[in-house]
Amino acid sequence: MAISNFNCKYFCVVSTDRYTGNFERELCGYATGASAECGVGDRAAEDMHEHLEELGLDPDLINGYMSYQMCDTGIYRPVSIYDNDDGHNSLVMFFDEELPHDEFKLMCDRIHDYGREKKIEIKSIKFFKRQITIVDTEVKSC
Repeated sequence: MAISNFNCKYFCVVSTDRYTGNFERELCGYATGASAECGVGDRAAEDMHEHLEELGLDPDLINGYMSYQMCDTGIYRPVSIYDNDDGHNSLVMFFDEELPHDEFKLMCDRIHDYGREKKIEIKSIKFFKRQITIVDTEVKSC
């Protein structure tokens, strides 16, 4: 399910050549170590934890930056399909904090590894800071 109203400080959009609803939680788990409450992506997240431990790093290195957003079924997820004007061929991962350069590079490498393994073209990976502007509009006066 798509989460269109997400509330996080940062987010990462991954654009692909395929409909991401078939793999967004697995790719997120593989690249970040984060998985949804429903358990989808758990096995891929465990793979990431093992990879980080082999490198001598904290298994929650990237997962610690993640934000979990509630989807329309009431499940908290770190990722959602995303309509980037491409028919939901993108996904969005949610973050509470900006990823440092090394962690972002590691996540990107894992995303590309996943794409090669599954024969999915990764078109772009873009990290955004969410900025909300409040505009006051007068609606009445006397």
